[in-house]
Amino acid sequence: PVEGWHLRKVSWCGEPSTILNQLWATLESCQVNHGDRLLCERGKLPQKGNILISAWLFRTIDDEEAGVLSWLTITFQSLWNGSDNKAEKDSPIFLDNLEVSKMSTLEELKVRLMELPQLDSVTNYNYLRLKVMEDNEMKTILKGHNNTIQNLKLPDTCQIGVQVLAKSENLRPEEILLTIKQRLCDSREYKDPVEMVWDTGQGNSVDHLKRTIANFLLIPEKDVLLAKYFPSKCEWTVLKDSNTQHNNKIIQQEELWSGFCQ
Repeated sequence: PVEGWHLRKVSWCGEPSTILNQLWATLESCQVNHGDRLLCERGKLPQKGNILISAWLFRTIDDEEAGVLSWLTITFQSLWNGSDNKAEKDSPIFLDNLEVSKMSTLEELKVRLMELPQLDSVTNYNYLRLKVMEDNEMKTILKGHNNTIQNLKLPDTCQIGVQVLAKSENLRPEEILLTIKQRLCDSREYKDPVEMVWDTGQGNSVDHLKRTIANFLLIPEKDVLLAKYFPSKCEWTVLKDSNTQHNNKIIQQEELWSGFCQ
C-alpha cells in the first residue's frame, strides 16, 4: 500500500465505516464482497492497540460572547484574532494528530493535549472539554477522567473537538450538557445561548427537564415549551410530556442543542 493512505468500508448509507487495517488478511475474511464500495483515505494508520486522534480547537459560548477567555495568553488569542474574517474566526483550528494507546485514560489524553504549544496556557485538564466529532460537528462529550479510550469506544481513527472552558468541568455519566436558546415571544429571534448541565440522575422526564430549565432561567414553569433543534435538518422537534421514552432518546441523541420558548 502507498504510505500515508488506507482503505475503509462504507455503511449502507455511504458513510465511512470500518477501517481495513489487516493488510495481509483476505478480502473474504474482511467481509468485502463483490459490489461493495471502499474509500481510499489519506492518513497513517495507528499501531495495533493504539488509536489516531485528530484534535481540533473550537470556541465556546463564553468565547463568542466575550472574546477569547481573558485568562489565556495573547499567543492563544492570536489563533483567532489574527483574522478579520468572521467565518474564519468561527472555524475550528487544527491542533495535531495524536497516536494514543487504547488503555490510556481520558485524563491522560487531556494531559497530552495540554502539552501542545497552542494549549500550553491551560493549567488544569478540568478546563478542557472533549467532544467526538461527526460530519465535522462536535457531538458526544467524553466523560469520566478514569475511563480508558477503549471503554469510551472511540474508533481507530477519529476526530476530537477541544474546547477551553472558563471554569472547571468534570461531568458524571448521568449529566447531560444542553445549550439553551430562549425564543423571544412573537418573533423568530432568540436570546444568546447559555449552557446548562442537566442531572438525569435526579429525574429524566420532560417535566423534570422543564422544571430544571425554569429554575435555571428564573421563569415560570407553566410558560416553558421545550423543543430539540437538529442543525443538520434545520428543524425543531417539540418535546411532549406524553412520550417520555421517545423524548429521552431525542434529548440524549445529540447533547449539543436544546431549545425552548417562553
